Amino acid sequence: MVYSNLEDFVTEIHRKIGILTPNEIDMQMIADSLNIKPHFWDESSQATESAGEHWIFINEILSLMEQWQDFGHELCHVLQYAGNQHNLPLKFRLYQEV
Repeated sequence: MVYSNLEDFVTEIHRKIGILTPNEIDMQMIADSLNIKPHFWDESSQATESAGEHWIFINEILSLMEQWQDFGHELCHVLQYAGNQHNLPLKFRLYQEV
């Protein structure tokens, strides 16, 4: 079977943090394993880095499915994009959101 680069990337992360079966997938466990601090709040979801610590802020009003989607999206920013996204040109930031 042929997998996309993203599927290979996710599979490798799962392997590194010890996820072997779908029922082991847990947002808090993934965050802890990757040294990311999740936080739920009433604003839009986003990821940030400060003093070498990574934070993912998830909108607490969203459904659990939407929270998972946002967590995965923001996790991608933490793991694949370096630096402060606000220092990048607007068009490039928008391109990353697609």
